[in-house]
Amino acid sequence: MTSILRLVPPMWRAVDLAKRLALAVAQPLEQWRGQIGQLPQLLTPEGAPTSWLDWLLALQGYPYLPDLSEARKRALLAGGLERWSRKGTPSAIEEYVRAVAGVEAEVVATVGPGCIAGLALAGAVCGPGATAWRFTVRIPAGSIDEASLRELLAPVVPSFLVYLVEEI
Repeated sequence: MTSILRLVPPMWRAVDLAKRLALAVAQPLEQWRGQIGQLPQLLTPEGAPTSWLDWLLALQGYPYLPDLSEARKRALLAGGLERWSRKGTPSAIEEYVRAVAGVEAEVVATVGPGCIAGLALAGAVCGPGATAWRFTVRIPAGSIDEASLRELLAPVVPSFLVYLVEEI
């Protein structure tokens, strides 16, 4: 029984002509209902049509990355908002590099924010004129060139961070 038959009076269900009329009116509505029921699956990384991937990435705040393969875009969507909310942290950078470049990366903090307000003197943490926010991104040798990696990392690494790329 379609949902429309639950909404019509019992007499309409008993009269064949009235029942067929109600079913004819309900047919396009039932098709729309089925399509709308599939919409949540279409918004997942696995079920989204290829043409929707850039749009879904933009909804999550990622930049336009037209050169990424479909598999990389789906991998980027899989960690989605949770990863984007942690952007700039070592774990998020590692996950992001794995998703967009397909490379296992290790982020090592060389100097972190070790300053305690009111106790440390200016320059005591990392020396005068140096930034306290430094890290090294270690990638397998020959996996991706540094310029490409820096271009891919630009959206997720805050501008005040300084980092080195090291091949191991």
